[in-house]
Amino acid sequence: SEKLLKGRGLQIVSPKPDHTFELDERSLAELLDSPDVRNRSVVLVAVAGAFRKGKSFLLDFFLRYLHHTYVLNSNDENWLGPEDEPLQGFGWRGGSERHTTGLLLWSQPFKATLENGEKLFTDYGRVALEKTEGKPFQHLQFLVRDWSVPYEYPYGLEGGMKLLEKRLEVHENQHEELKTLRREIRSFFSQLSCFLMPHPGMKVATSKEFNGKLTGKEQFSSIS
Repeated sequence: SEKLLKGRGLQIVSPKPDHTFELDERSLAELLDSPDVRNRSVVLVAVAGAFRKGKSFLLDFFLRYLHHTYVLNSNDENWLGPEDEPLQGFGWRGGSERHTTGLLLWSQPFKATLENGEKLFTDYGRVALEKTEGKPFQHLQFLVRDWSVPYEYPYGLEGGMKLLEKRLEVHENQHEELKTLRREIRSFFSQLSCFLMPHPGMKVATSKEFNGKLTGKEQFSSIS
């Protein structure tokens, strides 16, 4: 069925027990040098963070949106799909042990054409970007899960931006490293944003059988 995702999480960089990393050059070359994508510009969205924080889970919703938009060529807003549809894509599971390590890319690029005619494809994974002219990185978005004080800063983008501005303030009594970090974040990224998310409910957080269906969430807010 065309509604099913085609592809898999492709392990490009693997960590080794001796704390080194191994690059799978063949897999990376096959992905980037295929005839239908080699001459296109590349858009990369990097998701990084501590283990057991929902990175792969988040990426799978990105994949669902991209599949809906660029494979099914649908312009409607129902990209989340049926509420009883299990979540596909990068492997994820609950528990206390790490599940995804290293650097993964989705094996099937999503090809798009911009309004100006420029062709590109989008791919997802965790990558390191080389420095370019101007600010070396484009957009850094902080996603704060399980936000517990919406009465101080409300869920969503508006509350998140207010919280981010508060956290990035530089004060004279701060340690010099903290001052430097805040200044560098602003100088390294062209755009900063923050989004505050509610806790999904105990059924999601404690159930081993939860498979990503939207019907499994006990609380869902229409936050924008």
